[in-house]
Amino acid sequence: MEYSVEVIKNAVERFINDEYIEDISKDIGVATSTIYSWLTPENCPKDEESLKALSKRIKELIRQKKFSEARIICENFIDNEIICSQLVTILIGQGELKAAKEICNKFKNQVAIQSQLVTILLKQGNIPEAKKICEDFKDDDGMQSQLINILRKEGNISEIKKICERFKDSEILQFQLLMILMDEGDLKAAKEICNRFKDTENIQRQLPRILIRENKYKSIGTFFVEEISQIRDKAQEKREANDNSYVEDLKKLDLISRRTVGDLRARMELVLLLKKYGLNDFVEKQLHDENEIYQEMYRLILFAKDNPNYNRGKLVKSKLVQGIKNKIISNGGNTPYAFELIDKAIKREPKEQSR
Repeated sequence: MEYSVEVIKNAVERFINDEYIEDISKDIGVATSTIYSWLTPENCPKDEESLKALSKRIKELIRQKKFSEARIICENFIDNEIICSQLVTILIGQGELKAAKEICNKFKNQVAIQSQLVTILLKQGNIPEAKKICEDFKDDDGMQSQLINILRKEGNISEIKKICERFKDSEILQFQLLMILMDEGDLKAAKEICNRFKDTENIQRQLPRILIRENKYKSIGTFFVEEISQIRDKAQEKREANDNSYVEDLKKLDLISRRTVGDLRARMELVLLLKKYGLNDFVEKQLHDENEIYQEMYRLILFAKDNPNYNRGKLVKSKLVQGIKNKIISNGGNTPYAFELIDKAIKREPKEQSR
């Protein structure tokens, strides 16, 4: 059945203007698949705002995993850089890397699409070609960020620092440099980055980790004063409500307070107490990086397995293997991540002891 130009263009405009395609279909008695096929350059308004609106609708379809519908639209706009970039996203997601590369090769000067090509090449293991493209866009911090990821895997830290030196105002690259500096233990330089990017959330979230490392020999009681005070206040509320469970918690808190900030097991116990009393804001503010603690659990279990005569290692192993999973579950910790590390550590064979 043929439809008038007026009907087609009206349906297209309604779709671009954010109407549900099901409503449009019902109103004019046309299948949604037909309406999608009408979304072509010939039928769409040519102004920039309309194309942006159409791209927004495509993005929404991708978010809803309606890849076939989004692809029908994208394939009608083979000369539009933004929409072709969305098509590349779909093709990568569907594993059609060859078709995605063909599109990327049409837009050799378009940074976003060339960045997607780098992603494809990395998936294919073509590191040299990926690096070459990144190096062709020396002034784009997003592309240089991808180059840094490659260089980091290669262990070329000196080259990474040279790149970051050129992008002192780039939040993306300075964050990557921050993580490298922390790995190297250069806390002074890491702190300087935090002080320069006071309004950048992911950079500011590293500051507690830096402070913890700087103060690792201080007692938890003198470093986490506010956190411990809040737990005591909550325990007092239980006491007033004749709930005696607070007694054991306060005993545990006293033991934790005497341990050092660098004792990750003690900090984990503090995290669990904070969560038990609903003080999640303090967990986020001061002890947000639980992954670091879980990683340490993993290392300690392996240490216990590899050093069977080391008493503290045996104690750590016993405590963690038998009880830590239940504690993590009951206190809402990052359960899958923790379990994965603990199970991996338990299953690994101990290293052969030197004779």
